[in-house]
Amino acid sequence: MSFISGRYIFSAKSDWLIFTGPIFIVLAIGSIASYFAQFFEATPYLAIYLMTVLIFFDSAHTYLTFFYTYLDREERRSRELTYGLLFFGLLIFWALMVSHSWNFTIAVFAVWSAYHFIMQQYGWMIIAARKNPSPQRFAIHVDVIAIFSFTLLPLFVAMSARDEPSWQMAGDLFKLPTEVAPICTLLFWCVAAAYFTFQLYLLFRFRVLNVTKYLVALSTAVVWYSNWVIYNKLLFFIPA
Repeated sequence: MSFISGRYIFSAKSDWLIFTGPIFIVLAIGSIASYFAQFFEATPYLAIYLMTVLIFFDSAHTYLTFFYTYLDREERRSRELTYGLLFFGLLIFWALMVSHSWNFTIAVFAVWSAYHFIMQQYGWMIIAARKNPSPQRFAIHVDVIAIFSFTLLPLFVAMSARDEPSWQMAGDLFKLPTEVAPICTLLFWCVAAAYFTFQLYLLFRFRVLNVTKYLVALSTAVVWYSNWVIYNKLLFFIPA
């Protein structure tokens, strides 16, 4: 039995590293952090460690964007008005929000951060799916439903199960009714089972193999569920 192997986003080795790496990082660091957290409750060491990882790893794309825009002389000169208006516009927007309410401000940024990371996974899924389209046209809609389920449902569980649900600060996410947590947990596992069963059906029915898409779906499901449900959001800096 032969299969048509899909194209990779970058390369076979790079795709495996990029999309499976977060799984091992989350499971390893999450387990270690959960164990040692009890010893660091009265000290700032754990918080310092987590912030260090956040600054030097998760924020790398932020630094790269900054260096290739405002600190790149040719790029800055080619769009001086755009970058100027963007900078001062965001500064004024930030000032207005803070003057209105600090709680409202952090809530807006929490929702925006969540949207950013969810759409990031959506983007990877769409790219991977289009690299090797399924003969079934509706399959890409199944991929979209799955990726939103793998990100939103664990987040909803955390927003329901915790007294002060948070993205980066305590209480920056609004709380959902406690009844939502078991429902979303059940939905998560049902969607995961249905999605990967459907992928097996496509694989054996049409002989089409899309490894990168499987890796994106698996890493997103494992990392977001581990991050928000199992490890109580110790790893907010690795949303996948």
